[in-house]
Amino acid sequence: MKKYKAYTDGSYQSSIQCGGYASIIYDENNNLVTRLYQGFKNTTNNRMEARAVLETLKYFKEPTDITIVSDSMYVVNTINQG
Repeated sequence: MKKYKAYTDGSYQSSIQCGGYASIIYDENNNLVTRLYQGFKNTTNNRMEARAVLETLKYFKEPTDITIVSDSMYVVNTINQG
């Protein structure tokens, strides 16, 4: 099974009521596989952080060995604590 690593991030700017997420996925040889990103209105920072991980997992149609890298303690704690 190939291994992948995804770097995810989400953000929200209240002054313009817009947010977005991004995920950059690399294979085990550090080759870029894809970039995922999208913007949203009237959302939150935590939603965008979580959405980045969700869309990353949805990208893979079959069981995959993937490491997710996130700077969001909300996301990290949610995944680690179930």
